[in-house]
Amino acid sequence: MAGAAFALVALLYVGFAPLREPPATMVAVLTDAQAEPSILISWTPAQAAKRQVSVRILTHPDMAPATAWEAWLLPADNTPPVSLGLITNDINQTLQVAEASARVLNRAIAIGVSVEPKGGSVTGRPTEPFLLKGRMLRF
Repeated sequence: MAGAAFALVALLYVGFAPLREPPATMVAVLTDAQAEPSILISWTPAQAAKRQVSVRILTHPDMAPATAWEAWLLPADNTPPVSLGLITNDINQTLQVAEASARVLNRAIAIGVSVEPKGGSVTGRPTEPFLLKGRMLRF
């Protein structure tokens, strides 16, 4: 009898327990001023745990000599952008994200890309307006 009561309580608990939302994959499609898709940036929970993000170049203009494209996380709390890393001309890339940037990964509401001096911004902030930008989507 006690076993049946325990089974009933366990069944009721499982039936009414809040469902856990599965970890989300984050995706941003970065577009230019004409709203043309240019770069896709995404990461899965497993990639985030390894501080990695995937970058896929759809289209973008050639980089001028002595410049670099730098991706920036735009946090939800209006704090300054945080560098995600430098983007090359390679179609498929995996960026290794700095530890400080990794803490912001899942709090970002958007990603922007600016043209910076070769090697990236020396100020730790974008030195030019964002050439590309896209909102974060959770899947």
